[in-house]
Amino acid sequence: MSPRLRPMLAATAAALLLAGCTSSDGGSDGDQADPSAASTAGADVAEELRSSAAPDAEPQPVETALPVIATRATSDGDNLLEIDLNTVSVSGDVMTVVFTARNVGDGRWQIHQYFDDGLLSAPLDDEGTRGEDAPLKNGATTDGVSVIDTTNGTVHRAAYDVAGNCACSVNLTVRNVEPENSLVLTTSFAAPPEDVESVTVQIPGAGAFADVPVNR
Repeated sequence: MSPRLRPMLAATAAALLLAGCTSSDGGSDGDQADPSAASTAGADVAEELRSSAAPDAEPQPVETALPVIATRATSDGDNLLEIDLNTVSVSGDVMTVVFTARNVGDGRWQIHQYFDDGLLSAPLDDEGTRGEDAPLKNGATTDGVSVIDTTNGTVHRAAYDVAGNCACSVNLTVRNVEPENSLVLTTSFAAPPEDVESVTVQIPGAGAFADVPVNR
């Protein structure tokens, strides 16, 4: 872990609501949101359609799997991995990248800091500066993911709130992925201008995904 300190900026109100979102491995940390809802939303819609259909209506299939824009093979030491980029979407002032990390090796993979940017973070006071007694926070998040707005030449970094919480998947030190299993992860950012239709997404270990459409 680098001893460098992350320069903190106040996040938007929407980003504050999203801070601390987690991966969908069936568990959650405290009151953090579980983005597994993204992968089960289709099933909920399907059930609603079935319950409201006429008695003689034929069942209608609804896609429940996440879309895959592109897949990259990579590794973490001896662990063989695949990274799927699933979606880049904008809601209000927030842009969210969803991606899936899959263990295609033979042993258990502990994610730890694989997707982290390696910086320490600290909460800010009301004036936007770090207090003398503010504790530093270790990383084990997906804040190493970044988005490049090639239209305006802007690099978007993961959103943080003034308490030092990342608007991304967190606590990955304790996340283990068994062979042939996968984990859905998220990172949120300030949204690009409305005229931006595609971006480049950079994911640690997977490199850059160019010309990714932005869903609004």
